[in-house]
Amino acid sequence: MSGKLAPRLGIDKRTGACSISTPVATFSNLTYSAAELHLVSDGSNFDVAVSTSDLSAQNGTKDESHSNSITGSLTLDGTAIAIPVNPADPKLNPAFVQATFDASYTCNPNLAVAPIEAACNFRQALGAGAARLMVKAAATATKMVDGNNTCGFAAAPSGLTGDVGSPGTITWTTNPSPCDIGPLPAGTTIATDCTGTQTKVGGKVSAIGTKTVNGLRTSMTPIVPTTRTAAQLNMTSVALEGFTTYDLPTGTVNPTTFATITGTAALTLNPIAGESSANANVFSVGTPVAHLTGVTSAAASMTLMNSGSRFDLALTNVSLEAWNGSFSGNSNSIAGSLVVDGVPVTVAASPLVAGFSQAAFDATYVCTPGLKEVVPAN
Repeated sequence: MSGKLAPRLGIDKRTGACSISTPVATFSNLTYSAAELHLVSDGSNFDVAVSTSDLSAQNGTKDESHSNSITGSLTLDGTAIAIPVNPADPKLNPAFVQATFDASYTCNPNLAVAPIEAACNFRQALGAGAARLMVKAAATATKMVDGNNTCGFAAAPSGLTGDVGSPGTITWTTNPSPCDIGPLPAGTTIATDCTGTQTKVGGKVSAIGTKTVNGLRTSMTPIVPTTRTAAQLNMTSVALEGFTTYDLPTGTVNPTTFATITGTAALTLNPIAGESSANANVFSVGTPVAHLTGVTSAAASMTLMNSGSRFDLALTNVSLEAWNGSFSGNSNSIAGSLVVDGVPVTVAASPLVAGFSQAAFDATYVCTPGLKEVVPAN
């Protein structure tokens, strides 16, 4: 048997959070396959075979249009049956009485029933988490392209402008385009930071984009970046296929939260570079500090895993902006919007990483070879 269950939560008066379960629930895509059922009705027993089914039901009342109902179909002992058998009587529970149903769970003194479903729609909470994981996936995939020397931005540049001694620009373009990386086995380590935390990935990335670096044109090094914001990676298409990424701290065996994503995103990644320890006022050392803008996706599917619980989500109309780390007064933030399973979700300006510590963040890259010092937060 398989299917989806969407329970309706109640508001906990003590915390204001939607955290108290109720029996109001929506069932969808309830499927039996080669099932044997034993039914008891009015003292009679029946053994039946259900070879297929596709059922949807509402336990309790969700809204004016969805209350105590069941619809769909099933194949019973080889006979296809439409549900409800009597189209005029779609009741899930023939003896349903709203007042009696409500009384079965509203006795909890800490429970406040949400006035409308949207007040406690779980998609709101899931959407905030999905937004953070989408940003992480898009940024990680872009970093993979940046470091790829076959078709990515670590290969030969595609363009160079400016005269020696004057401002100039160097450009890389994915070539061939798209730049395909993977499929990689789940749990492939692509980086280890200064604290021993490993970045793991799996799946496939197919990307189209360009990287530009502005600076001083020289005869030795084509372009010398003279500001922290000299580089920009403009990714017009980042196609993810079964792509998973997560960070695994030292001593940790499995991640608590991660997502597997299939879909196409676009973004602009503005990395904040570190100063070279060998050359003053030359900002050529990579850091994890970055500003991500225009993180968009028209449609993507995400399987979100959180502490053993699984959520299959359909994401559309994704539009996000985020700061990883801190620079010039901006720090660890995300904002934007997306639609989760048809429910619009606004991500108000909030931390990108919960429990962020500037000192802990700096410790992840302070040992980078050639880095003079960590990027100043302000």
